[in-house]
Amino acid sequence: MLGSLNRSILPALLLSSAAYALTKRSDGDVGFDEWVDTQYKAAVTRLNSNLHVYESEPDVFKGAMVASPSKKNPDYFYHWTRDSALTMSCVVDYIKDTANAGYNTCNDPYSVGKTANDFDEFINYYINFTNFLVKYRRHPVSDLGEPKFYMNGTLFLDPWGRPQNDGPAERSITNIQYFNLLMSTNNFRSQQVDGVDFLNNVLMCDSCVLTQDLKYLEANYTQPNFDVWEEVSGTHFYNMIATSKAFKLASQLYDEVYDNQPMASKYEILYRKTLDFASTGFWNSTSQILMSTIDYKEGVYKTYDFLDATVVLAWIHTFEDGDFFIKSNDMLSKTLQTVKRLIEVNSEIYTVNDPSFGAPGIAIGRYPSDKYNGYDSFTLGNPWLLLTSGVSEFFYKFSISAETRGKFIYNSQMRDFLLFSHNLLQAGSHDKVISSDLLNFINAPCDKTTILYQSKHSEIFNGIQSLLAKTGDFFLKRVQFHSLPDGSMAEQFNRETGKQQGAPDLTWSYAAFMTAVNARSRALSAIQN
Repeated sequence: MLGSLNRSILPALLLSSAAYALTKRSDGDVGFDEWVDTQYKAAVTRLNSNLHVYESEPDVFKGAMVASPSKKNPDYFYHWTRDSALTMSCVVDYIKDTANAGYNTCNDPYSVGKTANDFDEFINYYINFTNFLVKYRRHPVSDLGEPKFYMNGTLFLDPWGRPQNDGPAERSITNIQYFNLLMSTNNFRSQQVDGVDFLNNVLMCDSCVLTQDLKYLEANYTQPNFDVWEEVSGTHFYNMIATSKAFKLASQLYDEVYDNQPMASKYEILYRKTLDFASTGFWNSTSQILMSTIDYKEGVYKTYDFLDATVVLAWIHTFEDGDFFIKSNDMLSKTLQTVKRLIEVNSEIYTVNDPSFGAPGIAIGRYPSDKYNGYDSFTLGNPWLLLTSGVSEFFYKFSISAETRGKFIYNSQMRDFLLFSHNLLQAGSHDKVISSDLLNFINAPCDKTTILYQSKHSEIFNGIQSLLAKTGDFFLKRVQFHSLPDGSMAEQFNRETGKQQGAPDLTWSYAAFMTAVNARSRALSAIQN
């Protein structure tokens, strides 16, 4: 396990000078490190600005989180349930890591503590706003599965892909994470707020947001709903995994806080039922991938057997306490095959991924047959910044998970994935990217499962961790390639030219970059210690 300092996942720019050295790569890639630090600071600043649009927009309900400040071409000036919940989860992590790093007004050259205070203030506005929506703004068709609202808190009643179950699931996860933060002894808020009182009166009263979200999920998790991209109705891997995580946290809450065993048992059963279904129901044995959607009802029918980047998002968005939510090694093996195929297909369909384009890494889009270009669906879709960041985050978190567990489960799928990662890095490089011993190890045939323990196989174990982190950098360098001098991040970048397009200043793009960098810092700290 990592020490208390190294467990903090604040990026290098926001740590003390001692911790700053720990997050630097040892391979001399200082320019990239400096960009990561600069872009992280820009992402924090711009995300914080998006949270506070109510200060300049008198009609905005305080606590509504704008997806993008853009009001036309495209109009993203809405509060999306999913986007806001994922961003608030990122904000909770920022507050937690600031507290762990011990920032205060006397030792805070980058105003980290002030930003954490701003974030904490906003998340309370956000909870108040979502309580208002739950109590007074129920949609007549989708109920709590309504995906978006006007920024003044009124209902959006135009045709849309509804209901969407991932929103209530992610919102439940975030609210429980925030409660857990309030209960932590080293958080400044824990000295100002009674966490259990906050839970009882703000989150878990009969009409409160967390209670109502959990009831909605319990009643609707088996029903067809729309996917993350709001285009397909059916049963979705991402939504099922997020719902399962919400049920698990709810079970722990009823057990550990309320000592209510009947409710804890109910949500434990729901957690296991949904996780078991997700672990068995989405595998396509023919194409050897996890399908993003099964039981298709309506909407976009995706090619490549519903190969979609949301499978990656399901793993990184439910990651907690240094480990993946999904513990099954069989599911990890299937996911590695899916991620490998996703990268392969993305490398083929976008001009910006052709070697002649001269860009590092590989740009990642939503799914191969995507037609949404950021403005309309009349041409072809593009790579997304948040998804390219997300794939990098998956590699970092895979490395972190092994550190937490102290072992890798090494089988043929793992071997193929590592060899694929090595080949990605080696292409165009004249230097060896891994040691000869590790290369010989992963080049050797693998016909049985082996457990590689950190304590017994340290050289190979650490080499695999380093390979995964370097592959994470491989994808994050593609984000760098398309970055702008002012640090602004849109939704997409053009598949032909690489120029950013679609909604500018997308809040989710900033949150996704922040969580990727947080994971990178922790992965590198583990390797270097």
